Amino acid sequence: PEGRDADRMVIELGRTCGLRIRPDVASRIAGAAGNDQAIANQELRKFALFLGADAEHPRDLDEDVIDLLGADARDVEVGRAADLALAGEVR
Repeated sequence: PEGRDADRMVIELGRTCGLRIRPDVASRIAGAAGNDQAIANQELRKFALFLGADAEHPRDLDEDVIDLLGADARDVEVGRAADLALAGEVR
């Protein structure tokens, strides 16, 4: 999908992971994922895990989390933070 369809795709995928996503944030995720649904879904699942979000306990996804863990992040420490989050060590 492209444009608003890609944004809606990200918002819907996020909802299934327990994430509330603003349209501007959804657009950023869609762009970083190349509008690829599978890649966007992997990113969203990573964000949900980090935030402790699920369908019963939704959380807001904001720019700060994407800056920290997003695939488009450039800082070397980001990889370490993502690894820790995926291992369940979110502190």
